[in-house]
Amino acid sequence: MWRRIVDIRLIVVLVISLAAVGAFACGAAEEEADTSAPAPAASSSSSSAAPAAAEEEAPAAAAEPEATEEEAAPAAAAEPAAAEEAEPAPAPAAATTPAKPAASSDKDIYGRTSADFGGDWYVPAKITPGEVRSKIFSGPKPATYQENPKFAEMVAAGSLLPLAERSAVVDDRVIVDVQDEIGVYGGTWRAGLGGWVLDYGQWAYSHCTYHDNDQVTQVPWMCKDAEVSEDGTTWTHTMREGMRWYNPNSYDPATGVVHTIDHVSYAWDDLNFDIKKGDSVAWRARFPEVYKRWYPENQYHDSVTGELPDYTAIDDQTWSLTWTSPRWGFHNGAHQTKSTRCNNYCWTAQKFHLSKYHPMYGDHDQIEAWMEEGGFAAWTELHGHHVSVFSDVQTDVPWAGEAALTRGGSNDKPEAYLVANPFFYAFDPVGNQLPYYDAQHHIRFESQEVATFRAMAGESDGQGWGYTVNELPMYQSNMEKGDYSIYGWMGQGAKGIANFNQTYNEDAEIGRWIRTKEWRQAVAYAIDRDALNQTSNLGLGTIHTMVPHPSNIYYPGDEYTQLYTDYDPAKANTMLDALGITDTDGDGLRNRLDGAGNIALFAGTSTDLRRADRTDNPALIFQENLAGIGIGFDFKPDSQFQTTVRANKEYLTLSSGSPGDPYGVFPTYCGSNQAALIGCWYVSRGAGGGAETEFPPMMPGVADASYLPTAPADTWAADPTGGWKRIWDLHEEGIDYAPNDPRHIDNGKAIFIEAVEQNYWITTVNFVPRTIFLKRNNFRNATQHCFCNYALGMQQQVYYFEDGIDNQNHPGNKSKRFKSESFLTGLTY
Repeated sequence: MWRRIVDIRLIVVLVISLAAVGAFACGAAEEEADTSAPAPAASSSSSSAAPAAAEEEAPAAAAEPEATEEEAAPAAAAEPAAAEEAEPAPAPAAATTPAKPAASSDKDIYGRTSADFGGDWYVPAKITPGEVRSKIFSGPKPATYQENPKFAEMVAAGSLLPLAERSAVVDDRVIVDVQDEIGVYGGTWRAGLGGWVLDYGQWAYSHCTYHDNDQVTQVPWMCKDAEVSEDGTTWTHTMREGMRWYNPNSYDPATGVVHTIDHVSYAWDDLNFDIKKGDSVAWRARFPEVYKRWYPENQYHDSVTGELPDYTAIDDQTWSLTWTSPRWGFHNGAHQTKSTRCNNYCWTAQKFHLSKYHPMYGDHDQIEAWMEEGGFAAWTELHGHHVSVFSDVQTDVPWAGEAALTRGGSNDKPEAYLVANPFFYAFDPVGNQLPYYDAQHHIRFESQEVATFRAMAGESDGQGWGYTVNELPMYQSNMEKGDYSIYGWMGQGAKGIANFNQTYNEDAEIGRWIRTKEWRQAVAYAIDRDALNQTSNLGLGTIHTMVPHPSNIYYPGDEYTQLYTDYDPAKANTMLDALGITDTDGDGLRNRLDGAGNIALFAGTSTDLRRADRTDNPALIFQENLAGIGIGFDFKPDSQFQTTVRANKEYLTLSSGSPGDPYGVFPTYCGSNQAALIGCWYVSRGAGGGAETEFPPMMPGVADASYLPTAPADTWAADPTGGWKRIWDLHEEGIDYAPNDPRHIDNGKAIFIEAVEQNYWITTVNFVPRTIFLKRNNFRNATQHCFCNYALGMQQQVYYFEDGIDNQNHPGNKSKRFKSESFLTGLTY
């Protein structure tokens, strides 16, 4: 049985009372197209498998940009073949309450009854605001299993393995809940993006375990079980039996490739832990480079020794990682382990596809030839190219998620096109294989403005990327014409106005002040948070420190929610005067103590014009507020500003948010915005295990007279108050306990208290939508209420189109059952 990594769930209760946003004048609604509904998921279908799914015709242009490349229209789905053994009927989706048997007269919105699902019946309970529902269905397992009629046709034609043979064994199948109702098969899900295309991590995640909808609990995904030993030192993982890799471009689409323990061993022994081999392997003389992660993560190293864990393949389905010290929170922190995209740490890899580029297995002369041909300086670059989302070869990479990329996807392509994976191991509560949709089509437009207007014209089916809070009135005024609805998904952390890099010292005087707690607190008092909330967030946020909602297990108490958040310029001026920072020349600005003129701050801001609510407007308010306390401030859009902060060359990040998890407060990566070089130390302290840093780390206990104020001897030179040291001690002690241990929770609360007292983040508001999700009214099973930041949403495997009729291939299509609604003016539930 799956063992919960965190047993305490976050039940987030948010009540936001909003006045209706006045709608702008709206054009006449388009005429509703005559679209006759195809039959819902078949009631009896044979086992199936999906071959290179047919690609569908691109939508007609409805905005300024040219339409993307056209695709061939798919063949019409035929009635599925007769059911085979225990693999019958059709259906799609699931929810959190256990399934209930239905009376023979029970029918859903499509007229389906329990007989259509082999006797299974399921109607999800309605989600209420503040409810957090697991994505994994907890009711009884389905009595029968069904598939997409397209796959059933392929099975009947002999071009795909039967469902019973191509998916995970019945006992190991994931049962995913649904939000609205059991879905209907068919259609291409479109998403329009401005300036970039998403990657497999969002399109079709394939993790070992995955964050549940509460963002704390881990649930099983490709691993059916992940269990930690009683002493916290060993994590043992059990994979689902019968999973297969799929890519119709590169491997047999009829059979796929069976996933084995060899693929897991390849990921850990030959990629993640290649550093452990050292020079002991003969090929290292010819290929000296060690496979290194571009983003070293200390979570993989022992918290005391710094060593990497021991990987052990136990049997065909089971493997373990063992540390010397407890690693209770490994799965919550080591996000990359949950991926199968190996340009970073990964838990399993397509050995049959990648090993030819690895000197341990491939032909050395051929590897060198490929390196020369592609301009790769090392075998590691060659190997990484074949898993990178930015390369032009990822359409050949076999995948184990819900869909496989068949066209586009790389950073220079105008689109990404994925087809449903017929070997997928997830099903809905009545036994329908997921996903319900046939394909995903992510279209890149030349700007986010174009992508947004296309979405308002009804050309995007459902996504949450690129929309901003201050444009909500525009979205709402057009939603009926565009036949879409608007959901607002909250985040756990607070929105920021300023984040000062504590290890910055290029300008020693600026470095001195940003490391002075009283100076940071004075700046906090100078911020007019209400003005920022009204102008950037339409007044939707709650003025708040970085501490999370009271329902969060780490909530430290009411007294910490408003600390230093009052708008009190007089108090700020008094505090700065007490520090000796005064206006000595009468120009209205305070002067530097080194005699080099006025104290003036500078920040680079995002060049993405769509982030005006998060950068430009806050920057203007910050500028005005700082002028009120005699501090100059200027800013300039700079596409490289994050790079300079990470390199410890700059010090100020505007409008950055704070983490909703206290164990993410300490800088855990090299180049962290809050303390770049301390983050490098966090990574490099595991040097015995091979973690390297991009920039030289700042070591604790090493004095540096150039850093003022002077820090205590036992901490970092950039930590004059000892705040980072206290947070670090709390962090290290807390992670030695299981996530639901009271000591772990108490330490998390204490971390929040210390961070609020120190004002490392100058935050403004909380509980404002972090993701604005626009979805067509006929695009179903997208959650109305969510604490998440996901562009594509949660449980995307259960998204489907009303009556199975999509919008890409049916221009003018509109919902026949559902009306437009907005979280601003009230949702139906």
